[in-house]
Amino acid sequence: MGLASFNQARRLAAEKAKKVRDNAGRVERETAEQKAREEQQRNANEAKERAEREKAEAIAKAEAEAKAAHEQAEREQQEHDAEAKRLAAEKAKVHPAEPVGPQFDGIGTDSGEQFSDAQLRQAIAAVTGTTPGNATKRETLIERFNELNLEAAKSQEGE
Repeated sequence: MGLASFNQARRLAAEKAKKVRDNAGRVERETAEQKAREEQQRNANEAKERAEREKAEAIAKAEAEAKAAHEQAEREQQEHDAEAKRLAAEKAKVHPAEPVGPQFDGIGTDSGEQFSDAQLRQAIAAVTGTTPGNATKRETLIERFNELNLEAAKSQEGE
């Protein structure tokens, strides 16, 4: 083999070695890039899981706080209602309702002109057992009341 063939074989061997080195570098880079992508994916998954855990914890905390606030509001409302009932009962005991307008003592007491139509109807119904209709005029109610009043006065005198 001659020198030319030897040099050519050497050159071919050098080119082949360069290709092997380049391939090895490329494979090494690709492997490093793949590892970096996998690491990024792992980190992203961990961050996502952490965020979901934190969100669930925040929701649970907010729900617990809302429930506690609702229960407190219900207790306060019950206390308020109990206090209002107590005050109403106390007021009813201390201040009995006072009638408004002239007082009606029944048939045989006064003239019917001082009473309201409702009071006149009530008195007539108490004596006769029938309530005059709403269409009955005031004058008729007063007349009937005074008649019954006169009869009651006579019966009281006769006793």
